[in-house]
Amino acid sequence: MAINGRFAFSMNTPMGEQKGTISFIPEGESIKGIFKSILGTNEYTGGKVDGDDFVFSFTADTQMGKQTMEVKGTVEDDKLTGVIKTPLGAFAFKGTREA
Repeated sequence: MAINGRFAFSMNTPMGEQKGTISFIPEGESIKGIFKSILGTNEYTGGKVDGDDFVFSFTADTQMGKQTMEVKGTVEDDKLTGVIKTPLGAFAFKGTREA
């Protein structure tokens, strides 16, 4: 199945459970989309896809200034799993397809 659509996700952080959405829009061998979370609404482009696996990064405005976040994960059917790497550490997330 192609990596596309919108997924709701949750992850545990030092600030408790955080929720958000990730949208995927295929562009040939790459993806673009929107990552919405406590970090705000952040567009990304140039993400890479390899089978069911994906990776992308985005820059978010935080209390510590602009920070780059890297998101890696896997989409299997309607399930999403992955890790977001932030300057404060790496946090696992999981989710399900919304649309």
